[in-house]
Amino acid sequence: MKDRVTKTPNWLLCLIITMAMLIGMLWGYYPLLQLDMKVYDKLSQIRMRDMPSPVVVIEIDRHSINQIGPWPWPRSYMADIIKTVSTAKPKAIGLNILYQKKELNPALKEIRSIRKSLKDSQYLGRDTEYVTDMLSAANRKIDHDSLLISTLRPTGNVVLPIKFSWDESTDNNDSNEVPGWLKKNTLASANTSLTPKELIATLRNPLLAFKPVIQPTSLRTSFHALAAVISRHGHTNYQPDQDGVVRQESLLLNFQGQLFPSFALQATMVFDDHNFSDLQISSRNNVSSALRYASRKLHVSPDFKMFIDFDDNPFVISTFSFSDVLEGKIPKGILADKLVLIGLTDPELTRTFLTPLGTRRSEIEISAATAENIINNSSIQRPGWAWFLETIVLLYFGIILLSITNRLTTRVSILILGTFLVSWWGLAAFMFINNGFWFYVAPHTIVVLLGFSLQQLLLMMAAPGKKVDEHTEMNKMLGLSFQAQGLLDMAFDSFRKCSLNDEPVKEAIYNLALDFERKRMFNKAISGYEYLLKGGKFKDA
Repeated sequence: MKDRVTKTPNWLLCLIITMAMLIGMLWGYYPLLQLDMKVYDKLSQIRMRDMPSPVVVIEIDRHSINQIGPWPWPRSYMADIIKTVSTAKPKAIGLNILYQKKELNPALKEIRSIRKSLKDSQYLGRDTEYVTDMLSAANRKIDHDSLLISTLRPTGNVVLPIKFSWDESTDNNDSNEVPGWLKKNTLASANTSLTPKELIATLRNPLLAFKPVIQPTSLRTSFHALAAVISRHGHTNYQPDQDGVVRQESLLLNFQGQLFPSFALQATMVFDDHNFSDLQISSRNNVSSALRYASRKLHVSPDFKMFIDFDDNPFVISTFSFSDVLEGKIPKGILADKLVLIGLTDPELTRTFLTPLGTRRSEIEISAATAENIINNSSIQRPGWAWFLETIVLLYFGIILLSITNRLTTRVSILILGTFLVSWWGLAAFMFINNGFWFYVAPHTIVVLLGFSLQQLLLMMAAPGKKVDEHTEMNKMLGLSFQAQGLLDMAFDSFRKCSLNDEPVKEAIYNLALDFERKRMFNKAISGYEYLLKGGKFKDA
């Protein structure tokens, strides 16, 4: 009966810990997921690649601000940089500057007013035509919006940004309607909720069906005259995880039943000379798993998110200062056949995001990393079946705790659990660094460490006695002396003062119980065996 009492808490303990970790892992419980996110960050810092890419960033940095002047600059500078870059024959250009409204230009307004006054004046002199021509020329020079539009119109390979908002209280610049010119940059969304049955049919985590999905409430775009001359637009929304680190990008974002591409995805499709309509969504049982166009396959989650494989190697993505490019200080031909992205990087002028590498990056730098991942096929993946493998391994550790460790010595139990746990860590690290596959390890580690520690604690509480020390050793020697003299009762009293965590003590009590049996003192033999079993199973006791 007492043996059953000692086994039941272990069984219940293992079950509670294992099931709690399993549910927390499948649901994505943040305190548990945060531990794996830290592991993800550490492995990302180890997974350094040496894969040059055709992605180039022209950054509006502090050096450019010091050279040109305070931000915002007149839009003529953007027209100049587009002209300069276009002359170098890149395959695609991404301009990540959102101009929602026309430029406020009091001088332009005044010139137009003077021209109108001259036109309406009844006192026209012979010099009026000359003055009008001069005003028209001045008008063209300082009409920065028209300069930018006329520069962008013939390019055909430029991508402009759009922004979504999740804030219910939208400002006057936000819109709840999708402009007609933007709809050609979208794909129709089935807009159906996933069910656990559909997820299981594709080996996906069924609990994803119960995760709330919050869609954007409003949209911001470039002003109409500018946006209408550009056929490619992509969103620049980057949503950090709960710990503030950006690890993923939504390659497609659902807004009002339409799927909008990210800025990086649009830019890479222009780079590959493909239209957005060429993009195909790979799905089975209504569950999306990848995006395809041409020979490229982009692995995504069911909500179209892709993990970004950041790299600090400066040779992977080339960067040049805006002012240096404008002044022709970069090597000739460096931008030819490249994907050129232009945007703000100065942290005083734009928002920056924390990355798994521990560094902060601007929107344009994150877009560049995503584009590089797509082109080099080097993103991090969380396979759809990862949850299934993790569940099997977690239950395996729970079974080991339940059925093996309470039958073995502490040292052997630690050896077995440690070997399996280190093997799982090693496999997960190897798959991440070499193949870019991310598996959870925190729930399994907690099950092993917490479960085994509590098991040992309960064992110590169930086995009266102190830790193995000089006092235990003295009573053990005294008990053996009494046993050798045939004073079995006195030997038993001495052994009961020892800790049952000491294997030699267990062996001595076992032999003493056998001596009681030989002398047909069965009640005392049973007492010896029962006391021995308080420290766990031992031989055939």
